[in-house]
Formats: sequence, structure tokens, C-alpha cells
Amino acid sequence: YTPAEIDGIRAEIAEIKEQSGLSWADLARESGMPAGTIQPFTKSNYTGDNQKIAEKAKIWLMSRADKQQASRKLRRSPEFQKTPTASAFLETLMYAHTSPEIAVISGSPGTGKTCTAEHYAATSSNVYMTTMQPCTATVNTMLNAIAEAMKLNERSQGKLSGAIGAKVRGAGALIIVDEAQHLATAALEQLRSLFDIYKVGIVLIGNEEVYSRLEGGARKATFAQLYSRIGMRTNKSKPAAKDVCMLLDAWDVPADARTLLKTIAQKPGGLRTIDRTLKLVHVLAAGKNEPITERLIKGAYERLSSNGEGA
Repeated sequence: YTPAEIDGIRAEIAEIKEQSGLSWADLARESGMPAGTIQPFTKSNYTGDNQKIAEKAKIWLMSRADKQQASRKLRRSPEFQKTPTASAFLETLMYAHTSPEIAVISGSPGTGKTCTAEHYAATSSNVYMTTMQPCTATVNTMLNAIAEAMKLNERSQGKLSGAIGAKVRGAGALIIVDEAQHLATAALEQLRSLFDIYKVGIVLIGNEEVYSRLEGGARKATFAQLYSRIGMRTNKSKPAAKDVCMLLDAWDVPADARTLLKTIAQKPGGLRTIDRTLKLVHVLAAGKNEPITERLIKGAYERLSSNGEGA
């Protein structure tokens, strides 16, 4: 790179910093360069390897421009839609929160369980939502995840339960545990203990295995106490027809282009698959300068799913 080209790269980074409002630490993470390098590099008196840093910076700037161009073609998902199924989930969340009780929301992927819980957490006070993974199946890892959602600083494993209890006791709080099918039996029992001792509402969200485990295990001592404390259970195996229509309305899908999407909604993935399909449809429509049609929808779905043929 010539000195003039390097100065141009410096100026471009400085402009991004000013216009985006991002910190140097943010830009360092985005670019993959150390914060102690990218900031000094923007000064003309930088004494490091200007050629090497300029090369890295140029690759990042080009990639950033490509992503921004692609994002302009993307249409964001609509705001939260209070569909009939979402309303049923909200009632369950509210019940567990205000009672307080333990409740279970279960069902197939793509029925809106997670986005409804996220909406409730974002619009209600003292609600703490965490998502389980296979690596958070044990008591301590689950408690760590809950503590992180509560922004607790307790590091002692033996004191985590007490710290969580102190946070929720008398606060009218709700703990939402998503992907709860990953939890081991001991972790589920720990949640029951939090409920019993601190009177905090708890909602377990997951696939149909969540409740079937509890229901099937209710005859065993390991699950009997927890099962007997479940105050409300809501299960939705598929999106309702009105759920689908409301989502298609929010996406402004023409009436003559909805037949395939209504079929897709009944397949695994449900509303989530519709959302992903329509995002791709808008990219394809923008690239071809075409309106949304069944043909574009079919093409987008086939690119997203190996089962798209004959959908």
C-alpha cells in the first residue's frame, strides 16, 4: 500500500468510529484486531507494521461494506405478534408470575414459545430468562446461568442458590428456563427447591419431552414432588391457522402467495421456518426486482430445506 492508500484506510476507520458510535473495543472485536493496535493505527505517527495492519484493516473494511450491502436487502422480522398461541403462552407466564407457581410451556419448534417468553421478559419487571444447553444440565451450571441472567456476582458454587434466593425473595419475581429438556433430574429438583423456599414463579419451556418426563416420572419418587407442584401446563404441537395468517399479514404477503406458506407452517419448524423463508424471499425479490410470488417462495423454501421439493 502507498502512504496515500494507508491514510485512506485510516480515515475510513476513523469515519466508521465517529458515525457508528462504537467504542475502540467494539471495533477491535468486529475487525479481529487488538484494541491496542487499531486505535494507534489511525494516527499518522503509528510506528508499527503499517503494511501488515493496513492489509488486515482493508479486508475487514471490504467485508463490512459487503455485509452492510447485504443487510440493506434483508427485511427484519416483524415485531412480536400477539397470536392466539402467543396469548395462551402469555397467560401461562402471567399465571406463574403472579401466583406464584411452577408452569410448563411445551410444544414443537416454531410455535413461538421462545419469542413469547422473550417478549414477556422484556415487558415485565423482575423476570429473569435463561436458556439451557447440554453443557448447563447440572445443578451448578444451571444455577450459574440463572445467576448470570440476574447479573449476580456470586462466584461460590455453594452460595449460588442462596444468592438467587435473596434476589427473588419477596420481589414478585419469575424465572423462565428455556430449553428445559436439557436439564438433569437433580437440576429440576433444584428449581423445585427454589420455588418451595423462596416462593418464586418458575416457567419451564421446551419441547414436548419436558412435560412427558415429568408426567411419566410422576409415579416415581424422583419426580413426584415436582410434578405435584406444576400449576399450569400449556402445550402447542403446531401453530394455529390464525397464528399463520397474522404472521403473513405482518410480512405483507399478498393473498395470492400464501398457499405454500400455510403448508410450510404445518411442517417441522412452523412459524420459524416461515420467518426464515420470507427473509430469503425479500432478498431474492430485491435482487430480481420482482414482487413476492409463490414461485419465489417455493424457490426460497427449497434453498432452506432439503424437504422443499413438493412442499
